[in-house]
Amino acid sequence: EELTEKTEALAVDDTEQTSDVSMPSLDQYSELIASMDIPKSTLADETVLALKLGYGCPHSPSEPCPACHKAFYEWMKALYLAFKAKLGLEHELTLNSLIDCAYEYIKAYQLTLCDNLLQEGYEACKARGKNDSYYIKMIQAMAFLRFKQSAFKEAVVLFEEMREILGPNPSLLENTGHAYNSIGDQENAERCFTEALDLVAKDPNHKAHKGGLLLGLGLVKTRRGNPEGGLVQLEEALQWYIDEHNGADNALIAKAHVSVAGSKEELERYEEAETHYHEAIRIFIATCGDINPLTADAQRKLGLLLVTEKKWEEAHKILSKSLVANVGIDVFSINLNSLVEITLALVQVQHELGKDDDSWYIELIRHALLRLVERDENISQNSNFSFLFQLCIKDIPPETIEALTREANSQ
Repeated sequence: EELTEKTEALAVDDTEQTSDVSMPSLDQYSELIASMDIPKSTLADETVLALKLGYGCPHSPSEPCPACHKAFYEWMKALYLAFKAKLGLEHELTLNSLIDCAYEYIKAYQLTLCDNLLQEGYEACKARGKNDSYYIKMIQAMAFLRFKQSAFKEAVVLFEEMREILGPNPSLLENTGHAYNSIGDQENAERCFTEALDLVAKDPNHKAHKGGLLLGLGLVKTRRGNPEGGLVQLEEALQWYIDEHNGADNALIAKAHVSVAGSKEELERYEEAETHYHEAIRIFIATCGDINPLTADAQRKLGLLLVTEKKWEEAHKILSKSLVANVGIDVFSINLNSLVEITLALVQVQHELGKDDDSWYIELIRHALLRLVERDENISQNSNFSFLFQLCIKDIPPETIEALTREANSQ
């Protein structure tokens, strides 16, 4: 089975994740599986089959709704644990279920759960050899994960390792190009996207998503100071995704809307940019949920645009939603720079509206900082963390801070 079929709903940056790794058949284990007590999903059998094949659910035909997807990846985790308990970590059924579950975690932005799961199986896959399909599938999953954790340089290294093993192919070049784009290496990004399009032109049988390649090149042009030229390709990519999904809601369409909106905002076509941001947010909420990095970031971008337009009431509403979402997402996805931007914008907006009460968002920021420190105590050295921390303690009496510090040091 092609890994492409298992991962086509994943996303690296503004495009679709795909792979050309073929996995060995598991048919030889059919009798073994039949003899085991396999966990039962809470979803209907036909829904499970649809999700396995990369389709949606009864509530969302293009991709699963958040509730059905959660039930699906929880069932996949139960499968992995059952195989691990019965067969051991090194068995192919166990490794296959581990990696399949990891991909579902990535789709759902459950990055902490995914990281823990992949670390659990990494050595077992590596021991099979670097040319083994399970190892390749593992490092691809880790590359996608590192990208979504904003560890873009690590993602580039992993994608390049895959290229050394597999050779160039459009899907891999597309993913690598987006990783290069994210570290500001537009030259290598453009090389990857252009090479991918050349390969597709020479062999139409190559599995590739033209929309993702067009988005990549559009973003490269925009970041190189040619937003007009970039916008042409971004709009073409958006239409490609709309046609590809027959107009049904899909997160990839929403991501394309965000990219188009960003270029139109740069060109000061603010009203048009607003329309694209609103549509992106609507689709993200429908397909990914309210508390999701994609939803949160699109709301942040729209909120900042509304501040630029001095639409204070609308800005306050959308920035408030964005802050709630940015604080509630998986801790690996919390972006301190985004929190600072939202906070500063809220301070300005509340001043313009004559709102003095900042306690509601200060409490949210405190919660986010606590979660970040629990994950990595060294994050307190980050300048954005320090700024937000100072904001959070501004109303706490000095003697209380001193007492808390003494208590913490005595632990």
